[in-house]
Amino acid sequence: MNTPVHQRRALLALAALAPALSGALLPRPARAQGKPERITIRYGYLPVPTVPLFAGIAHQLFERENIDLQMIKFTSGPAAFQALQAGSIDAAQGGMPTYYMGTTRGLDVRWVYTYGDYSPIEGLVVAKGSTAKTFKDLKGKRVALPSGSMMHLAHLHELQREGMGIKDMEIVPLQPPQAVAAVAGGDVDAAWFWDPNLTQAIEKGATRIINNRQIGFLDPFGFAMTTKFLSERKNVEGVGRMLRVLAEGQKMYAKDPEPTLNAIKTIAGVERPLATQIIKGVEWYTLENQLEPDFLVSLADPANHAKGAAALLKSKVEGPAMWGKVIEKTGNITQFIDNRPARFALGK
Repeated sequence: MNTPVHQRRALLALAALAPALSGALLPRPARAQGKPERITIRYGYLPVPTVPLFAGIAHQLFERENIDLQMIKFTSGPAAFQALQAGSIDAAQGGMPTYYMGTTRGLDVRWVYTYGDYSPIEGLVVAKGSTAKTFKDLKGKRVALPSGSMMHLAHLHELQREGMGIKDMEIVPLQPPQAVAAVAGGDVDAAWFWDPNLTQAIEKGATRIINNRQIGFLDPFGFAMTTKFLSERKNVEGVGRMLRVLAEGQKMYAKDPEPTLNAIKTIAGVERPLATQIIKGVEWYTLENQLEPDFLVSLADPANHAKGAAALLKSKVEGPAMWGKVIEKTGNITQFIDNRPARFALGK
């Protein structure tokens, strides 16, 4: 039987559409995910064994996230401050309180991540042969510390806690390497240090009489970034990817510390025994800790000055710093803490 012309035309049209229709009904292969946008971060680091950072480098995690991390070494806070202010670096390591105090003097940075608490491996040492056993025993003595640093704040904190005045001890402003030599040579009676300088001073005969952790003076250690760098969304998201690298690196170190320790020795120049000692002494935080509302130095709510990192800056930093004239005015705590990179990293 002959098929009518209009039916033959319809059948031919369906035949022509068949391949397209069958393709639409079949599952499509997943499209390969492209690399995220390339981002360069000029990162000022201190020669200390920062586990998440060096683990990320050791395991090439930054390359995987398409981050060009340019490492620039600094041996003191003031030098890093100058580089940030000049715009020659985008980020720099150090103590949260130190960078906050810097903002009261015009340093335009924001705090974005806290590696951990360095206070267990900080403290006050007295020179070899000293009879001083307590902080009060140093009344009238010469005490070395880096001016405007976390150690300066610790000194002021103890003066207030013991009911003493600023002039009850003579402050000798010295950077840690010079202070190690001064306390070892008896040029000063005592000195405040963080490791590795603390260990170096003890190896030269000094004795630690105060542990900062034990007196409740925490030292949140991490990094700040310039406001200019963080003004672009792509940079905020790039830093968020960096924080994911740090989190993964921290986990990889726990499984196998060797690659990280090798990177620490090669880049920071810290030998394995000292690096291991410092790493064990620090209380390391996680990426998740950054936004936990009840965490001691949480970045979750910068506007709440009664809780988290904002509370620490308000109660433990501004008070002693203003009293000791380390700063002349208070800063903007709410603006200083920038949790956007952490939120991006955690998908919040």
